[in-house]
Amino acid sequence: MRYILVLTMLVGVGLALTGENIADPIVIHYLPYNTQYTTVGFANDYSLDPSDCTGHTTLGPDVVYSYTPSEDECVVMGVAIPVEVWDVSFFVLTVDGGSPSCYTGSDIMGAGGAEILENVTLIGGNTYYFVIDGRNASDMGEYCFGITECEYNDAFESTSHGRLSLSVSPSVMNYGGNIEFTLPRTTYISLQVYNSAGQLVNTLRAGTAGAGQYTIKWEGKDRAGRRLPGGMYFVKLQAGSQIKVAKVLLVD
Repeated sequence: MRYILVLTMLVGVGLALTGENIADPIVIHYLPYNTQYTTVGFANDYSLDPSDCTGHTTLGPDVVYSYTPSEDECVVMGVAIPVEVWDVSFFVLTVDGGSPSCYTGSDIMGAGGAEILENVTLIGGNTYYFVIDGRNASDMGEYCFGITECEYNDAFESTSHGRLSLSVSPSVMNYGGNIEFTLPRTTYISLQVYNSAGQLVNTLRAGTAGAGQYTIKWEGKDRAGRRLPGGMYFVKLQAGSQIKVAKVLLVD
């Protein structure tokens, strides 16, 4: 909590914070990128119209990151997870003619929930601004933020085994279902399940796996073998530096 106090002191004496807005963002030079920071001490620079990105006006303080990919058609996934129980909004802005506009965004999980932007296509040479915001004026605090490595820059191009993929069937589970994934080449993998608060509830597989197609049965239980309560869950497959995420709704 020490750095939160320092940030508050800096704002109190009138010093601008890097990441305050798109004119002075926290610049991301390389992917993958992961950090833990706080929105405390920042201003509310971007109150999006309800018709934009998140479906409602964002009123909390926000922190801005920028990234400019060098490769065309770079596909990434971004994740914003509040460390404490507050409602985080997560969106991406682009600038056209000097004015920022929404590129994509998410705020569907509610207070304490992780917001995930999947399959975000970034065009080489363009700058994208990733914004961590709060839904309400009182929504602020620590968060974890990450962007995966560009999919097309990694060694996971298409092979005779296909592309890296992940799916869950059925997408609405009662007593369990199948998690299917394809690996185009041999690599270290982890297959994990997270709840809507971004907490790890089960690790289904971890270790080196060869190229091919896999099917793993999951019965909707945590790592202790206990039945999980109903709700939205996220299955995350990490293969090397690449990440795929699939959603599944568990019903009681």
